[in-house]
Parts: sequence; C-alpha cells; structure tokens
Amino acid sequence: MSQASGAAPVRFAVQRSKPGGWKTVLVDRDQAEADRVFKGMAATNPRGYFRLIRLEPRAAAAAAGADDDEDADGGGGREFGWRLVALYDPRTGRITGPETPAAPTGPARPPVRPPKATRQAAVAQVSVPVRFYLAVILIGGVLALAAWLALGPAAG
Repeated sequence: MSQASGAAPVRFAVQRSKPGGWKTVLVDRDQAEADRVFKGMAATNPRGYFRLIRLEPRAAAAAAGADDDEDADGGGGREFGWRLVALYDPRTGRITGPETPAAPTGPARPPVRPPKATRQAAVAQVSVPVRFYLAVILIGGVLALAAWLALGPAAG
C-alpha cells in the first residue's frame, strides 16, 4: 500500500492508563475498528481510564521520507502528533471527547448514599452483644467472690 506523494496515513490508537503514563493497546488505520475496541475495553473494565487518540505524522518526520511499507508495526520510529478523540473516565462512567463537555454544568452532585435498607442491614451486622457482655461480667464476679470467700479467711 504505497501512499501518494509520501504522505503517511492518519492512524488511531487506543490507550489505557497505567502508573506513570499510558500504554498503547491498539494502533489501527480504521477509526471504526479503533472505536469499537475502545468502547469494548471501557465496557469490560469500567474502573480503568481509556483514551482514543488520532495519530498524525509530524511534518519533519514525513519530510524525512519514511516509507509506509517498511513499518508494519505502525510506528517505525517516526514522530507523531496526537489529538484526543474520546476519553473514558470511570469517575463519571461516560465517554467524552473534545466536542462534548466533560461534566454537566451546574452544582456538583452529593455523594451517593446507599439505600435505607442497606444501611439498616449494616447496623444489624455490627450490633453490640450486650447480653453476652453482662453474662461474662456476672459470671466473672461470681467466680471472684467464690474464690475470695474460699481463700479469704484462710489467708487472714
């Protein structure tokens, strides 16, 4: 596939975040395929950050005469500029892009509280066993009194 006048095609990359940067998962010339992979990754791992970017060869790298057929891996050491096409943010659960707002305008939503039934179940799970504590204290007191009465007059 040779390109006319040495112009390199635009490519699309899907990346996932990792500590210290982004890891490229896929580089493809077809935006529809890259978009499908991007949406599939966001659905599969809803807690991760993913981005779909458009890779455009820089003019200096394109003028160097790098042939498109010699780098089947998609990079070949050339320099690319990139533009954000879409971003998946797990905090909002939405896919946004440069043309869509990242967050709705208006006041921030308060944190989501669990339903009342869940809160009552959590309270029931952590209830204090007052009867058990009273029984242990009462039995301990009776045993201490019995030991004192049994050993008390002999020691004095």
